[in-house]
Amino acid sequence: MTDVHRAAVLHASGTDGVEYYADGAIGVGPGGRIESVGPWREPSAEARVHDHRPALLVPGLIDTHFHIPQIDARGRYGLPLLQWLDRHVYPAERACADPETARNMARRAFQSLLAHGTTTVAAYTSCHVQAAHAAFEEASAAGIRAVIGNPLMDRETPPDLRAGVEALAACEETAARWEGKHGRLFYAFTPRFAVSCTPALLASAAEAARRTGCRIMTHLAENEEEVRRVTELFGGDRSYTAVYASHGILAPGTIVAHAIHLSGEDCESLARTGTAVAHCPSSNFFLKSGRMDLSMLDNHDVTIGLGTDVGAGPSFSLWETMRDMLYTNDTTPERAFSSATRGGAEALGLWDRIGDFSPGKEADFCVYDVPPGLTAGSESRPDEMIAGLIFTEGGARPREVWIGGRRIFSGG
Repeated sequence: MTDVHRAAVLHASGTDGVEYYADGAIGVGPGGRIESVGPWREPSAEARVHDHRPALLVPGLIDTHFHIPQIDARGRYGLPLLQWLDRHVYPAERACADPETARNMARRAFQSLLAHGTTTVAAYTSCHVQAAHAAFEEASAAGIRAVIGNPLMDRETPPDLRAGVEALAACEETAARWEGKHGRLFYAFTPRFAVSCTPALLASAAEAARRTGCRIMTHLAENEEEVRRVTELFGGDRSYTAVYASHGILAPGTIVAHAIHLSGEDCESLARTGTAVAHCPSSNFFLKSGRMDLSMLDNHDVTIGLGTDVGAGPSFSLWETMRDMLYTNDTTPERAFSSATRGGAEALGLWDRIGDFSPGKEADFCVYDVPPGLTAGSESRPDEMIAGLIFTEGGARPREVWIGGRRIFSGG
């Protein structure tokens, strides 16, 4: 039986464009895939109609950078990146050596993401293998889509949190169990950042990702002190980006977070290798790391998604992250919205499945109340609708969240 969802319908039609139907409908087939999108038309008698009016349907948001162990470390203010890691983050990750602590954090993280309209997340766990398995199990139970990886580190980090080349066998076993599970769970090899990884670990992680067909997640050029330390550790006059390129990290299926302190040559390297960027404006604000030059990356056609970067990012809401993107860049609400949906799908290599309402894609969408002062009518401007959601106090919250055509969350 086809399910027809009637409401105002809004999705990104390009990097800066949106498509809007004041009285629209999404047709979803029995397999949870979109069969049609467009203006409302009376469906066949066999169809099951879900009338959400006067609400608004938008694609599920896609968070391209998130740290599960840091959900309770949000708001720890006043330190730059490397000191902040030592003071707040590594103790939080150390606690995940306890499997039940890791499981509890994952459960709370996924429920909080769903409550804020995020249907897909790229999430770091702690270095512990059992923490990764717990995260996958909780993601499976929650119904969320997730790319998950446990950070690899073998230097300049606490000894009890190190996971080097010897840990890759366990990572590959985790990948074999979870990669592609349910069509919505995926593993990523996750060398944390160049400061914490020896050359051997970077190269071995890249090779393991190629061998298994999995993604890579890491951080790039977030903080000036970090960039200087990479130069000291790897020598020569190579940039941070060049270090990753020389060790095979840059490739299609790799997503690097932050990418603030880059040159035009670095951007060209990201684009040429098909490496995507997770833009984390809220986190960049919070740690005073700097401002990503969106226009420079755009000029080189680098794929860009948005990330909350919880816990340096203080909010689970990608709507609030979109707000900070607008504050730090000369851009538009439509562009921010596209980055949080279409851009995220492209960055995570899931554009064939999610990101907009194109027929054939999986039906991931959220039901929102129309922002105050606006109506879902033919005279409505979609840019105002998006801006209203972005600037809703505390970030817009969905009434309902649907993933793969199934309602998995209700905000009441």
